[in-house]
Amino acid sequence: MKSLLFTSKVIQSLHSKTRTYTVWDTQVPALGVRVYTDGRRFYVTHLSIPNKTLAAVGQLTLKKVRQHVRALQASFFRQRDETDTVDPL
Repeated sequence: MKSLLFTSKVIQSLHSKTRTYTVWDTQVPALGVRVYTDGRRFYVTHLSIPNKTLAAVGQLTLKKVRQHVRALQASFFRQRDETDTVDPL
């Protein structure tokens, strides 16, 4: 699993290969960019959410995507903590 510090320039430099691949952000480790063989790039996350594809690269700024993933992480961990504290029947 490759990790890089994402910048707009780094993301734009991710080119297609013979296989789809994902690179992860070192600043927000739950954020990745999946690069498809046809060159399309999408922001993704590995959090347990229904739709793991967040947006096509270029639809949102990197700053907005990082904020969104941080909010998803906070919500995810808050929900997990709430279920962990429920007394079993």
